[in-house]
Amino acid sequence: MASAAFWTAVLTCAVYGAYLIAVDLAIRNQASQFSITWFDKIATAPIEVAFLSCLDPATRQSLDPEDLKGIRNASIMN
Repeated sequence: MASAAFWTAVLTCAVYGAYLIAVDLAIRNQASQFSITWFDKIATAPIEVAFLSCLDPATRQSLDPEDLKGIRNASIMN
């Protein structure tokens, strides 16, 4: 009985470790993709378009990426 409990605990720890590694890799991948996209926006688009990524989602959804003056006004209000 003790042997079965030991191997169950080992299996549980292995599964949890695999879960932690998968979550870590997913977060790193998502952060890397966001950073690359953001730096591309800074290099190629007006700075206001890249600034949209810095705003909270509720504010960002209400703004048009083509309306640079509206983005500037939103940044002043926050």
